[in-house]
Amino acid sequence: MVRALLSIATLSLCIMICGCGESQSPKPDSPKSDNPKPDSPKPDSPKPDSPKPDSPKPDSPKPDSPKPDSPKPVIPKQKSPIPDDADQLVLFSLDGTVEVADRSELEKPASKDKYLYGFPILGKVEVKDANQKREILTAIEKALQKPPPPANCFWPRHAIRTVKGGKIQDFVVCFECNTYSVFHGVEPTGGMLTPAISNNPEPLLDKILSDAGVPLAKKSLK
Repeated sequence: MVRALLSIATLSLCIMICGCGESQSPKPDSPKSDNPKPDSPKPDSPKPDSPKPDSPKPDSPKPDSPKPDSPKPVIPKQKSPIPDDADQLVLFSLDGTVEVADRSELEKPASKDKYLYGFPILGKVEVKDANQKREILTAIEKALQKPPPPANCFWPRHAIRTVKGGKIQDFVVCFECNTYSVFHGVEPTGGMLTPAISNNPEPLLDKILSDAGVPLAKKSLK
């Protein structure tokens, strides 16, 4: 009887011990999958705007660089052909707009007072004042130093005649065309279109003629 009770008690104790052991024993880890779970897609965060490359700007039109001026013909300095120690100086007013083509008319004795190298003479005056002579010579000298290029024309309205030792020289000038020629007779000693002169002396010569009551030819033909 006693043994039976001990056996039942022993069995009950074993059952209790086994139950407690099972409740305290750790549960086996569930097998993990070797394949990692795919990350759930995260919402795209707004990316900062990357700086856009500058689009090439259209070339603004460049201002035209000034073109170099074409070289102007250089007129060499000239010495005045008018002698500064002449015995006599006569200033003529000519009408260069009219030229007599008939040479036979020029050969008539009466034509000597009417024409000078084919150009009608409107009048003349002898310049006797020494200061006025010097003023004329200086003006012509300066006008020959920096003349503009001559034009392809010759319509003289002035002539300066000098007499030295009985020899006559005529300086016939066209201030409109900036040309002149030197005569020692019928034919010129210098080309009509090559020598150049500025028109600076023209007002001076016009004044001397006008003060002497000599008429002047009309000016520009251009």
